[in-house]
Amino acid sequence: MRCVMCGGQTMATPHQRVALDVGLPGVEIDDISIHTCTACGERYDELPPLEPLMAYITGVIAARPNRLTGAEIRFLRKRLGWSSKDFAKAFCVEPTTVSKWENDKLKLDPFKDKMLRQFARRGPMLTDYSHDTEGGAPSAPPPFRIYVPDFSPKGVPAGRSARRIALG
Repeated sequence: MRCVMCGGQTMATPHQRVALDVGLPGVEIDDISIHTCTACGERYDELPPLEPLMAYITGVIAARPNRLTGAEIRFLRKRLGWSSKDFAKAFCVEPTTVSKWENDKLKLDPFKDKMLRQFARRGPMLTDYSHDTEGGAPSAPPPFRIYVPDFSPKGVPAGRSARRIALG
């Protein structure tokens, strides 16, 4: 593989753990190949398709027994494609209340917590049909292990949920 920055040769380092920037702290994925340019040092992570990763992380968060943290509320809201104003309207609250939930200044009441989880389980509305696979499904990528931290009530990682899944 050639570096897109300088055209130099890259060297692959397989089976690495990589932090995923998905809007939640501590989310990591195992068994990733990292390609590093031997000339300029540019790094390329070989990641599986994003949508199955996001769906899995959403499912993990929605299935947890503890109340949602502010970071999880923000993640689920964005996953649903809602602005904070849309989210406030759907939950019959002021936008400032949404901000307080997402910044852990105010707890989401149990009913609204369950309601958000149900919305998240159903997933975002499909508006782009360009990935429709009428001609047959694409081949599945290899399985990866994804780590999504469990958070204590204060938002501190308390443990990890990890499961090997096939993405694709």
